[in-house]
Amino acid sequence: MLFLRLAIFILVITLVVLFLFFAITKNKKYLLLIKTIFNYSLYLGVIVGLIYLIMRALQI
Repeated sequence: MLFLRLAIFILVITLVVLFLFFAITKNKKYLLLIKTIFNYSLYLGVIVGLIYLIMRALQI
């Protein structure tokens, strides 16, 4: 559980810093990077969530 909280904390910090870079420079590459990181994080979160639910259902 600690690892999950740490990963989410680092992800949020990364996204906030990239958004600040975008706000300062108005460079669109930061928005693309934010979108890419968010999409991969969302996919990984869904996969990990499904694995967690399956393991709970099978009592592993």
